Amino acid sequence: MDLRGLTLRFRLHPTGAFEALATLRELVLQWITLHLQNGAPIFSICSGSLERLDISMHFDGRLHVDAPELQAFYPHITCDFCIVAPKLSEVCWYNFDHDPIRHHLAEAGGHHLRRLEIGADSPGSVLMRRLDTVDELDLTIYVEEGIQEYERFLEDTNKLAKCEVLVVRFVEMKIEHAFKPAMLHLLRKCAGIRKLVVQLSSSMDDYPCKLPSRCP
Repeated sequence: MDLRGLTLRFRLHPTGAFEALATLRELVLQWITLHLQNGAPIFSICSGSLERLDISMHFDGRLHVDAPELQAFYPHITCDFCIVAPKLSEVCWYNFDHDPIRHHLAEAGGHHLRRLEIGADSPGSVLMRRLDTVDELDLTIYVEEGIQEYERFLEDTNKLAKCEVLVVRFVEMKIEHAFKPAMLHLLRKCAGIRKLVVQLSSSMDDYPCKLPSRCP
């Protein structure tokens, strides 16, 4: 259902549930601004068949998901949430902080995921540092021009989850000569990988250092 920016208003059943929806494998909610009436602070998704949830939503309350079959979670949300999903194995996390107090994520195996896609320089890298192992770690690297930006990159990637497959995407890297030390830094942090995939942006340019003596 694509509303193309229109507003959808509907009345929920008094129980607040869609009881006739028996099977739901994939749910995609994009660019949703949710206004709940009667001051209800919780938006709940409870499904015994949901396997993938891709949600981009602005909401001042709390999201609660109870999905025993959920395997993939792609959040782009501003609210607190609690995800109860014992089979969760794939997470894509971008653009917002991970706070263990506000964001309760019950991943499969405690501290292990099959796949984690994350921006290495984003506040969400806190989630990566909470994990012991990831089968496939997918990092998007964006380094601005300047020594401080490169040093921030080194700090954000000081501790990476142990992985077998490492995917590195360099997006609009403005200091081409930083590519080699950046890759060596990542390889030192992921010494046990069995497969390496590197994707380079076509817009990589070589900018000379303004302060060569301080260039790391």
